[in-house]
Amino acid sequence: MPDAETQELIGLSVLYGPFVVGMMIDCFLFGVTLSQTIIYFRQYPGDKPLLKTLVWLSLILDTFHMVMVAEVVHFWYIFCRRPENYLGLPSFHWYVLSLACKFWT
Repeated sequence: MPDAETQELIGLSVLYGPFVVGMMIDCFLFGVTLSQTIIYFRQYPGDKPLLKTLVWLSLILDTFHMVMVAEVVHFWYIFCRRPENYLGLPSFHWYVLSLACKFWT
């Protein structure tokens, strides 16, 4: 029978593992978005300004989302690991705004 500390570590790995995998997939997909944007602007320089604006907006929102994911990783994996910061765990954090970006892109 594992002790309480081992059970706590197992519980944390169940929470943190899928988040890290999702972050790595998001980094890969951000690279795909960035390369598609570069290819689009090189291949179709004569498109309408509205379409170009939508492509830029999509890239900007995806970049904002990637920055927010990096902030979440910093907040949970570095900042909240220190015992004096445990009180910040249940607080509302401003990275929730990035969720709206994923619905728009």
